[in-house]
Amino acid sequence: MVETLKKIDPNGRYSPKQTWEILGISKSALYEYDKNGFIKHELLPHNGRRVYRGKNITAFHEAIVKI
Repeated sequence: MVETLKKIDPNGRYSPKQTWEILGISKSALYEYDKNGFIKHELLPHNGRRVYRGKNITAFHEAIVKI
């Protein structure tokens, strides 16, 4: 996990790959955190793909860094 996040758009949509790279975690860790409700995703209506909002990435990072 990275200590500080690069600047991301709070309303931007990030793919799972971008999200795990931003956070500095593995693919499996991201999906585990997602499955357990620690980070929220959205599904794109036109193709059903999972995306993460910048504000959710930031909130997740802030919560984990405090631990």
